Formats: sequence, C-alpha cells, structure tokens
Amino acid sequence: MEWLRAALLVFLGVAAFAQEQRGAGCAHDTAVPFLQHLAQRRSPEAAYFRDSLSAPIHECCTLLVAWGNGSCWRDGKEWAVREALRRAPPDGAPSWGPGSLLGLFLQERENPGRVHELTVVRNPALADAHFVVERLTESEIVLKHLAGKGDSRFPSIGFFFDAAAKRFRGQAVWRHFRAAAVARGRQPPQFVLRNDRRAEPFEDPSVRILVFRPAAEGGFEPVPESEWAPEIDDEFGGGGSEASGPLRFGPEGRFSVETVEDGYRGRKAVGVREGADLYPLPASDAERLRGARPEKHASGYGQWKIDEAIGHRQVFADRLWFGKTFYDSEGYAGAGGFGYFDMTARRYVIFSPPAVRDYSVSALLVEEDTLWLGLKQRGEYGDRSGGLLRWDLAGGRLPRLFDAPLVSFIARWRGGLYLGTAEGLAVVKGNRVENHSVRQGPDGGFELARPLVLNSSGQAQPAY
Repeated sequence: MEWLRAALLVFLGVAAFAQEQRGAGCAHDTAVPFLQHLAQRRSPEAAYFRDSLSAPIHECCTLLVAWGNGSCWRDGKEWAVREALRRAPPDGAPSWGPGSLLGLFLQERENPGRVHELTVVRNPALADAHFVVERLTESEIVLKHLAGKGDSRFPSIGFFFDAAAKRFRGQAVWRHFRAAAVARGRQPPQFVLRNDRRAEPFEDPSVRILVFRPAAEGGFEPVPESEWAPEIDDEFGGGGSEASGPLRFGPEGRFSVETVEDGYRGRKAVGVREGADLYPLPASDAERLRGARPEKHASGYGQWKIDEAIGHRQVFADRLWFGKTFYDSEGYAGAGGFGYFDMTARRYVIFSPPAVRDYSVSALLVEEDTLWLGLKQRGEYGDRSGGLLRWDLAGGRLPRLFDAPLVSFIARWRGGLYLGTAEGLAVVKGNRVENHSVRQGPDGGFELARPLVLNSSGQAQPAY
C-alpha cells in the first residue's frame, strides 16, 4: 500500500501542475524528480512545494531551496529570486508563509533523479517572511530577512552543510547587524555594529554590540572590548541628540542648530541660531518641487506637504556643511540637496544637482576638495539606499555615484574611505564598494564576512 500512496502523491502533484497550466492558478514545482522525492517522504505538503532557488554549488550537486505549503498557492506571485540572487523588493522575494515549510535539498548533477534532503524547517511565526540570499557557498547559505513596515520578527538564517558528503551540519539564526555609530576619537576609527530589535519567537532576544576598525590590508578587524573607545557602551548608537553632527559650533560655540518637535519622528533641525537671531533653512515650495522633481509633483497625492530639514552635518573651516533630509511618502515630499551655512556671511548656499534631488542625505564627510554623501529615500516602509555620491568641491571632476547599501557613517583613515551601512560595513576600493556583513557560524561565533554568492559557473561573486 505504501507504493500506492507514493504513486498517488506523485499523480496528484503532476495533475495539480497540469491544472495550473490550464489556468487554475495553483503553483507547484515543475521538477518531477523533486516531486518524486517529496512523495517518497509522504509529506502532506509534497505536491505544494515550489522550487525557488537552484544553484550548482559543488561538482557533485545542485542546491535546491524550496518553500512548501499545506494548501495550493493561489496568489499567482513569482517566487524565483530575481537578477542572479541580488536583493529585490519584498514582492519579488521568496515568501515563507505562516506555518509553511522551507526545505534544503541536494540534487545529484549526474543523476538528477536522486535528491538528498538536508533539512526541512517550519515557519514558527504567524506572519509572512520575505528573504533574499545574502551568502551562498559550497558549504553554507544565508537567507536575509527583508523587513516590512515595522516588522522585525525574523532574523537572518544560516544553513551549513557538507555538499560532498551530502550531510547537514546545522543552522544558526541571528538578528541583522547594522552600523549604529562611529567613534572617531580613536585612530583608526571604531565602527559600532548593533543588531536589530527583538526577533520573537526566536531565542536570544538580547541586543548585541560588535566593534570593528579598519585593518591595514583594506578590510576590517574586530576590536577587543578592552580597547573600545570610552564612549562605547551598551547604549552607544541609540540615536543621541548629536547623532547627525554638532548642535553648537563656531567661535566660542556662538551658533547652534535649532531643533523643533516633529511628532513621532522626534526632533528635526530647522535652522541656525545665533543668540536672538534665527536663520531658517530655505525650504522648497510647490514651484521648486515641480522644477526639481516633476514626476513626484505630478504623481498626485493631493497637495504635497514640504517636510525638509537639516540632516547630517559637519563643520569645516568657517562653514557648517549639511545635507537636507525629508520624509517622502504619505503626502510629504521635498527636494534633495546639500550645502553650507557660512558663519561669516550668515547665509546659506544650497546645491541641488539631479543626482540628489530624489534623496535625503544619510551621511556626510567633507574633505579639502571632496564631499562624500550617502543618499537614501525615507518612505513609509523604511529607508532605501540611493548610493554613495562623490562631489568635487573644486568643480574639476564630474560627480560619481557608487552603488552601495544605505550609508550611515563615513570615515577616512590612511587614505582609505570606510563606511558604516545598514548592511554592516564597507570600504571604497577604486570604482567599487566592497561590502561586509556579520554572519554567525555553526559554532555560534560572530564574524564579518563578504556577502558572496556562486554564479551559474560556480564562481563566487559579490551578492551586492
């Protein structure tokens, strides 16, 4: 009877797939050997597994990652990871639904009919989770959660295996680490990485802090706790009043950044004060928004409310350099730009080149002849990176935009440019940005590693 049950499951799976092809809308995996393997496991979800990733990770095997459900997929979404495993918006990433399964399998390359199960785990939460592949090698795969609006329940998940031996070595779950601060008082500067909020129902909800500094070879090295800068403690990087730059500046601190309450978003900087005199930030109006961002102006959300403020800032010579910041959703808008307040002339100079008009400034570093800007879009469902911009203050070089995760901090050390990002850390090398993110190994320890994936030829390449 067991053979009959297995045959029936295979028949139902193939029949259901055929029904989908006729327009019923049920989504099933199309690889018959894979379905046969699942049927042999006698899993009630067998006919409803969807192959979402297939990667040749070893000369012997192809890794299959699949999501499974106890009922038919009927929403018609595309579950394949797009653009060679690069990051994608949540609606284009695989979805791990409430109570559904995630399976890892090794399929023999010379005998595709043989599939070996590594592990199958069930989503323990009552919510959808969307993932992208952050790291894929011949011995591990790391799935990074794409958090939605206010959603921090899911951590990153790493699966470790021996492909040649077709053996599963274990898994680790950890919450995403982001750059929370940079301590410039020490040389080299120290970057503080902090993991996200509680990730129930997973264990270990405590906040962790890791500290790294630039290394001589152009990478990063961990800083022993005994060598941490004095200002680093468990509360460091929580977004203090001067997290975006100085509040007082100029001779004898005669100038101050004027801040006002901004509802649930805290306080925002609206100008510069000198005693009783207030120099408000020149704000855009509807006409300025139409000229700078015609598509935004024409997109039609009633009457846009301009919500611009002074963001990240740095004093250089007799000027307070800053980037503008604005919320860009739910009826609010702005025109991106950067500039300075001249302490001698008591006036603002604002630049708004096309490369920055759609973005807020997320980080800033002023040097003798160069300005570095991190760019981001502040939206209802979180912030999105606009890259890293290099601006020549002398006007002799064209501006250059680097593809980079959301940049939060920029520091220079020994000729190298180092970044704290929403994905971890990064360093600018020539015309590219080399990214590093925190991973937890099978032994439970944390380390900084480059996000890498194997391409179709089995060669490692940056995931982003």
